[in-house]
Amino acid sequence: MKSTIVAPCARVSPSLFRSHRCALRPASVPVRIPRATSLGVEHRHGRSESSRSPLASRAATTDAPTVVEYLKFSDNALEWGDLEKALEQKKISVGAKDVDPETGPANCGANRRTFGKDGPIRVKLYRDRAAWCAFCQKVWMQLELKQIPYEVEFIPLGTQGGKPEWYAKKFPNNTVPNMELDGEVVLESNPIMMKLEEVFPERPLFPEGAELGKIIPRLDAWISYLNGEEDAEEKFHSQLDEVESMLVASGGPYFLGKEISLVDIDAVTILERMNGMILCHKGVHMRASERWPALGRWYDAMDTHPEYLATKTDYFGISRILPLLFPKAKTTEKGKPYKDVIEGKNGAWKLPLKPLSETIESAAGENPEMDTYIAARQLIQNREAVVSFALQGCDEKDRDDVKDGVECALRHVATALLNGTNATELKVSSEEGIDGKNVVSALEFVRERVGVPRDFRLAQARQFRAHLNWMIDSVVA
Repeated sequence: MKSTIVAPCARVSPSLFRSHRCALRPASVPVRIPRATSLGVEHRHGRSESSRSPLASRAATTDAPTVVEYLKFSDNALEWGDLEKALEQKKISVGAKDVDPETGPANCGANRRTFGKDGPIRVKLYRDRAAWCAFCQKVWMQLELKQIPYEVEFIPLGTQGGKPEWYAKKFPNNTVPNMELDGEVVLESNPIMMKLEEVFPERPLFPEGAELGKIIPRLDAWISYLNGEEDAEEKFHSQLDEVESMLVASGGPYFLGKEISLVDIDAVTILERMNGMILCHKGVHMRASERWPALGRWYDAMDTHPEYLATKTDYFGISRILPLLFPKAKTTEKGKPYKDVIEGKNGAWKLPLKPLSETIESAAGENPEMDTYIAARQLIQNREAVVSFALQGCDEKDRDDVKDGVECALRHVATALLNGTNATELKVSSEEGIDGKNVVSALEFVRERVGVPRDFRLAQARQFRAHLNWMIDSVVA
């Protein structure tokens, strides 16, 4: 399995979290939205991943003191071999199981899914490596819900160095997603989804004769609303009122009634991003609004599907993409408190963490004991890649000198994830030990670039970020 954390340069760092022994246990459109107003114009030019990473800001998102002084810390963290033994003990205590990426729950890094079915794999999906693409997400969800065996070819876009030359020759639209079915090329998301329904009628997800993208009301006013255009707020509210009325009329919780369909899959990839962006900039929480209760129930119903949760991004990722897609968008006074929390300020990424049910994010799938285990496992099993990546947060001339200190700090983090912060032997001092300054830069660099769902589910990413912050705060005077 492969997973990456995004670097701030023109390419993504190779496989920060690469698990060699077990897969990451699983815990980012439109419905009649014009391509030009949706997230990335079907990735026609790779712009949805942008010319640089949406997580590439070097600025820290958590609270920082006005004057920063750094302490030294002790070089007495458990060694990696001891951490591997502790990881095995934790695995037993939390009841974790090794997961087969081909047959287990949906996961972001799997490049082959059989669902335990025999026979040749007829479908090959070409999707973005970073799991940002909304168009890829909906095809991915459909394949998982219908349990159609498939293979994945991850295509680098934007920050990942651009598509390879062979891709444009094979697929003249030069977009993602694209698909090969029994060797036949099918271009772009909606035609792919309809073709899959036609060829694989088992567990039908769409009414016969219906046309995808023309069932629920048009949703485009949110972009004008984000950009602060005149009368846009009223139009935005009016469009969501229409969505609310349709969900009420269907009997819910889904757009076509009691069962999930392609309409919901098509809609969620935009409505989830809308919710994050509107909340972050305007302070309007669509899924928790008294004005749209049926919409809130729909969000909750979608969160009951592991196939959705495995593909779902978090508000932090959405907030970092937003200024690249909508540079005119301005954060209002009402939106600023939400934006601060989304970006880890005001203690949002500090231990002890509040339960997700008490935050603005969905609580689906949270299990703190399992979440910390998974975060520790990914760190321990991929430590060389994580250390190498973290060093990119330091000045190049200093990297050789600070490598051991960064590695030691990450061992302290792994110990805290497994056994709690009180179980570590971390000691800090102004006089003796490893200088914390460059170590803080390295850990902040990693924290800002953890991707959901690419690297972790939301709950796991939250634990990892908070434990990095514990180490950072320990050495900041």
